[in-house]
Amino acid sequence: MTENIGTAGIHHVEEVGKINRELIEKALYMRCRSFLAQVQANLLTETIYEFDKSKKNLSQAHAHLKEVRNELEIKVSERTSHLTDEIRKRKEIEKELRAQSAKKSEFLSTAAHEFRTPLTSICGYSEVLTSRKVDDRETTQSYARKIHEEALYLTRIIEDLLDLSHIQSLSFSKANSQRINLNDFMNDEIAYWKELKPRYQFILENMAGSIDWDTHTDAMQKILKNIYGNAVKYSEEGSKIITQIERAGDKVRVTILDEGVGMTGEQVSHVFDEFYRGKNIRHIEGTGLGASIARRFVEALEGSIWVESEYKVGTKVILEFNQFILGSE
Repeated sequence: MTENIGTAGIHHVEEVGKINRELIEKALYMRCRSFLAQVQANLLTETIYEFDKSKKNLSQAHAHLKEVRNELEIKVSERTSHLTDEIRKRKEIEKELRAQSAKKSEFLSTAAHEFRTPLTSICGYSEVLTSRKVDDRETTQSYARKIHEEALYLTRIIEDLLDLSHIQSLSFSKANSQRINLNDFMNDEIAYWKELKPRYQFILENMAGSIDWDTHTDAMQKILKNIYGNAVKYSEEGSKIITQIERAGDKVRVTILDEGVGMTGEQVSHVFDEFYRGKNIRHIEGTGLGASIARRFVEALEGSIWVESEYKVGTKVILEFNQFILGSE
């Protein structure tokens, strides 16, 4: 019996040991699983973190790339716009140069014709006179008068060219100005033109009263010579050429109206261009310099000039000056 008890005890101890081993193994297994789960969780967390970090870096890189691309597009657009402007400006300059060249070529052709016509007359009449084929005094005087007229015309052309070339160097100031009464000055000018062109009706309308004015009479005479000259040139004999004097605020305004051929809107836009002549007046003698010369002198006096015209009705030239005006009521 004692042996049985000992055997049973040993068996019990073995069972307990077996159970303990199983418990230990389960505990170790659970700890291993827990450890592995923790490792997996840590790895997953790190992976998610790295993924988020990579995603953030990728997003930042994409944003930077987009910003760089936008900046590049802006620079390309600006450069393209700059190049487009440069090309446009160059084309405009080239167009203007071609237009100027065409105008100068037209002027040279016109000037050559204008010079040739009176020179041909002078040569023809003088040849007849020097050949002594004319015996009567009346014919001789007639030929001499025509030579004189053509010579005067040539002189006017040369004066226009000289005015145009010299006016840029002119300088007007109060120190070398002359005080005039504008009404008296214009009366003298009108009287001169009445005598020079008696078949035209020169009329002066003074609506400003007496105006004493410090100005440059030579420049004013050049201005009026070209304006009146054009008014006569492009108007029929017997028509009116009216000059109006009036005050316009602190300025004095001189308006010259004629009843001539008038101009289209296109012609008015080019009226102050050097060498420009409208197609409908090319049969009339002229170089296309008168209005340009008048404008240059007006601007030298710090004044303004503009033209209003209606085709086949007439033209109005307006002058305004505010320099050295000492108006008296």
